[in-house]
Amino acid sequence: MIKKYIMIIFILTISANFIFAKKLKGNQILLKADQYRGLKQEFNILTYLEYHYNNERKGKANFKSYVKSDRRSITKVLKPRRMKGRIILVTDQNMWVYIPRTRFPIRISPMQRFMGPASYGDVARLTFAGDYDAKIQSIVKVNGKNCYFLKLKGIKKGIAYTYIDYYVEVKSFKPMKAIYYAKSGRPLKEAVYTKYIYHSSSKRVGVYEVIITDLVNTSHKVLFRYTRPKRGALPNAYFQKNYMKRIR
Repeated sequence: MIKKYIMIIFILTISANFIFAKKLKGNQILLKADQYRGLKQEFNILTYLEYHYNNERKGKANFKSYVKSDRRSITKVLKPRRMKGRIILVTDQNMWVYIPRTRFPIRISPMQRFMGPASYGDVARLTFAGDYDAKIQSIVKVNGKNCYFLKLKGIKKGIAYTYIDYYVEVKSFKPMKAIYYAKSGRPLKEAVYTKYIYHSSSKRVGVYEVIITDLVNTSHKVLFRYTRPKRGALPNAYFQKNYMKRIR
């Protein structure tokens, strides 16, 4: 009898949460989740990356990203030495990379590999809102927490993934997990948001650690750590490909 009552309470709780979810639009939830991945206004943030294969570290990198309020971004690679000085520019639908001692920036695909399973899109695009349309599917449990299950569909060219299954905690709107899909529907990667911290630089709670697993070969994993988010980006003049080689 007790088990029956517990099941009824669980069903009623899920139903109530789903009714509340219907009051919110999927894109509203997406915006709230993005606030943990960046800031509402223009900002800059430091990122540390580790690539692991078969549980052994095979590479690491440090970079700094500057993001405008319209989602244009510049990412400067700080380490390793062989990649230091690379500049990644993201405009509305295009991505460019400038490699030191070359003449011109090169237009690249966001899916192009940066290190291990991490693509340039994983490195340089920090938010989803504006690039995807989100639809609420249901309320599900992820690690014991009620989460909105959102289906994201790309609405712009130049994005890394056509579809994303996105799980956002109901109570806090924190991202919990994402599964990235190719245009064919094949699952490519899984991102798990493993840790959040209070960032004193921005006086807010934000994502600290994300682990991305290659679903084609699960021996490949990459860890991202995000630190020191601050308000402020670079002047508008920097966000054009002809200026990239002048950025230091």
